[in-house]
Amino acid sequence: MYIDMIAEMNEINSENVYMAIQRDVRETVFGAIYTYMHKSEQNKLLVRKIYSRYENNLDAARLVVQKVCGCTLLEEEIRWLDQCLRASMRKRGRRKRYTQLEQEAVWRKQKERCAICGRQVPFQDSHLTYKISWNFVGDELPDNLQILCSDCNSRRDPRLARGVYNVLCAKKGGSKQ
Repeated sequence: MYIDMIAEMNEINSENVYMAIQRDVRETVFGAIYTYMHKSEQNKLLVRKIYSRYENNLDAARLVVQKVCGCTLLEEEIRWLDQCLRASMRKRGRRKRYTQLEQEAVWRKQKERCAICGRQVPFQDSHLTYKISWNFVGDELPDNLQILCSDCNSRRDPRLARGVYNVLCAKKGGSKQ
């Protein structure tokens, strides 16, 4: 009810707010696990050990979420977290360089619009960025690229869990952090 009221007051589709909340929850959990893994080599080894014990990666991801965060998530979030965790463990030390053709493909896939504010963006003014920061998952996730306009890119925050904020601010052109 509260979310619906906030969405209505800001002339935003409440479904977009709920989807952003869902993304923020799973990104918050991933951020907590990532931080845990990078606190010590022992923590990183524990997560790798859990993954090596289970044939089913989703079972391993569920156990990691339970051990690190003490919560249970829906299957959809576990799938997403599993992808991110495995990408994080595979991450290479260097960024991939994307060709203009690869950038144009992402731009066309987004219908020539900014992923945050939704405004039309000419290709020459577009910026190719990562949805989940390269620092977290490298170039290992499929569909982790997005196109942003100059304004959204200049205000982009590499932290996780900023979806609700972006949804609320994109409508009125407010400051995105």
